[in-house]
Amino acid sequence: MWKLTSLAGLTGACTAGCAIAVLMRPGCVKRLGWLSLSLSGFVAVELPEVPNHRLVLAFVSLAFVFSLGVDRRSDNREETTWNAFFPAARWTAILVYAFAFFSKLNADFLNPDHSCSIAFYGNIRDTLGGWLPANDGVHSAIIRITLIVEGALPFLLLWGRTRAIAVLLGLTFHVALGLDVVKLFSNFSAVMSALLVLFLPTTFFDSWSTGKRKLFGRIPTNGPELSKICVAVFTLLIAFAILVGQFPALFFAYKWALFVTWCVVAVVLLTAVIPSFFMTQTPERALRLRAWPAFAVALVMLNGLSPWLGLKTRTAFNMYSNLRVEAGYSNHFLLPNGGLDLLGHLEDTVRIIGSSDRDLHETHAESGLNATYFSLGQTAAARGPVIEIVYERDGRRFQYFPGRNDPEPLKIPPWILRKLLLYRPIGDGVERQCIW
Repeated sequence: MWKLTSLAGLTGACTAGCAIAVLMRPGCVKRLGWLSLSLSGFVAVELPEVPNHRLVLAFVSLAFVFSLGVDRRSDNREETTWNAFFPAARWTAILVYAFAFFSKLNADFLNPDHSCSIAFYGNIRDTLGGWLPANDGVHSAIIRITLIVEGALPFLLLWGRTRAIAVLLGLTFHVALGLDVVKLFSNFSAVMSALLVLFLPTTFFDSWSTGKRKLFGRIPTNGPELSKICVAVFTLLIAFAILVGQFPALFFAYKWALFVTWCVVAVVLLTAVIPSFFMTQTPERALRLRAWPAFAVALVMLNGLSPWLGLKTRTAFNMYSNLRVEAGYSNHFLLPNGGLDLLGHLEDTVRIIGSSDRDLHETHAESGLNATYFSLGQTAAARGPVIEIVYERDGRRFQYFPGRNDPEPLKIPPWILRKLLLYRPIGDGVERQCIW
């Protein structure tokens, strides 16, 4: 949780304010533009350790900002903006699912003893009181269902006639993921569910507008009333998040509040999507990209390819995949020799003997996992003048703390690389860790 006294807290508060402004007037493209710009800035401040769902939000937000600049002389700017934005958002969803599926094609994800899917199934089982079955057959089925769903979604979303099936399949999948209160997947599920709905035909939104009172009875669901409800719920959650930032003991209650909110939203989405099977599907031009929004999609592609290019091995849509990619080695079925390691960071590793930083000591010194030399410099720069690290590189031992003049001082990477790149630990056993 972010605190208001930090830069991340200030940009987060600005983003929350823009979100409330959008909820009060959902059809305003300018307000949504400010929200997109603010959200992109919020994620930029938090880099490099940004969860994948926020990174997806940032890319989609950039696509919307770029879409605002398409055909600025058009008589109908709003329609032009949406027509430019929707394809970019749809391609983002397709690529995220494709990279998530591809990363899971490795030996350790298929191993029930290591697979993150089994760990998360255990979390869901505990959340629901332990009544779900747990045996070898069920675990094998969970792994295969995960692969089938994530592998099928990109292809089903590409073809107009199967998009309604894909949306319902994807929403069902994310409802199940959102039941994990330990990892709190409701945030990722909410982001991807919003993108999935964009694949539905425009007739879906028209039917939702005219039929929502029949679905919800006397609940006030016209524009102004619904906006007030959304603003109230969103404001309460934001206020709760700020309190959690000051009082971490409240995080347990905050997780359950998000869980209940997600369950309500999920039921509404699933109920609303079912009629889309009987509607005319979105035409194929729904995936035709314009130039500027296509730049945001290119960034999504580059981010997903990063593990195979050696640019980074975390926050690359390979979350919780049990993937291990190192210089000359990977556990992936299709790329057993790893990636290209364009920057040479995966090959340049160090063994950390000890550190005054608790996280660094536990992650590496106690576990025996190495780190990239880049990550060591990245951590030293992030922790400031109080950290001390003892490490070995190329068989030589070094001790780092600010002000010490070793024969070979620890090299601090450039700021821009520290913001953009993030690597997992190196060595045998990292494939068993469920890391986002």
